Amino acid sequence: MTIIRVTDLQLEDEQDTPAIQPLECFFYSEAEAAARLGIRRITLRTLALAGHASVEPIAMTAHRRVYRRVDIHRLAGIELRKTRVAQTYYLVRVKSGRLLVATKASDTKREAEAWERTQKHLLDTGRPLPPKRSFTLSAMGSMSLAAREAGNPHTVDTDRNNLAALPESPLRRPLASIHARDIREHLLAKLRASKKPSTVARSKTTLSALFTYAADQGLLHRPHPVKTDAHNP
Repeated sequence: MTIIRVTDLQLEDEQDTPAIQPLECFFYSEAEAAARLGIRRITLRTLALAGHASVEPIAMTAHRRVYRRVDIHRLAGIELRKTRVAQTYYLVRVKSGRLLVATKASDTKREAEAWERTQKHLLDTGRPLPPKRSFTLSAMGSMSLAAREAGNPHTVDTDRNNLAALPESPLRRPLASIHARDIREHLLAKLRASKKPSTVARSKTTLSALFTYAADQGLLHRPHPVKTDAHNP
């Protein structure tokens, strides 16, 4: 007679039964779903109770609803996919109304969400998101010069020299921290150093062109620091 212990059955059952994923892996709470869709929780709740929610809710109780993650991701524009070799990636779709205007595949969810946020801001405002605080005046200068490499060689060389002549301090500062007074102090310092007025005027032209390019690229989110100061030399 074979005796089978209960503990043996339990171990065997645990080994043969696949792990059950918690419900949180497949559903978002109402607050999480609202955050993903970019609306207020009370707005989503009102739409759900009226039967007009863009994503069908699942009623857990009379006062609690959850939403399928796959439905939220598809509506929000981010979908988790796998390649033929089982490598995961995130496909982002950005729509204007029902029109698909941009798509991008990202390796990480963070990259996908950041790109989606930037594109939606661009659609809503016509301007990119403000540059990060780490984006310096020096980086803006390099970007501007690279974009004008095919232009007049003499003009490009002059602008490069004028930017190189800027003090190290403003070059290392974030682009967003440069004000009109910084430009004025720089130009006045050149005049006090006995630079010719024509040389100072050319430096001013270089800086004006730099910030105009930044504005054209949607990177200048403050008044033009050269054109808005009537007291500049």
